[in-house]
Amino acid sequence: MQSVIDTLKSGNSRERLAVVADILSILGVSLAAVVGGILTLSTSLRVANVIGAAISSLLSLAGAALVLVACLATSAWLSRKFAFNPLFRSLVHFSLWAVFASLFLLAAFIAYEFFSSVRFTQ
Repeated sequence: MQSVIDTLKSGNSRERLAVVADILSILGVSLAAVVGGILTLSTSLRVANVIGAAISSLLSLAGAALVLVACLATSAWLSRKFAFNPLFRSLVHFSLWAVFASLFLLAAFIAYEFFSSVRFTQ
């Protein structure tokens, strides 16, 4: 991420254009995935469906980003705290990533339960 910011600050016009194009292509694919999901689940593209899907997508993205930041911050803190014992540090990192993976699976299960309980078609 730092390299992207550095490129936008001090890169030439060609590098800046490449970064902007990459970001826009990621956003376009994300938008297509949200709209495709709405059409798949509800068979109609109404404003309420689009807003609801956008809100749930953004909340999910924000939650995932917060959990990832917390996991990475904890990992960095543990690396500094347990730098003297590499085996213990490796085990702690493994357990931390296992907790992150279990939280991801729990979030996927909750999303599945939520979407399976909502009646999308009229």
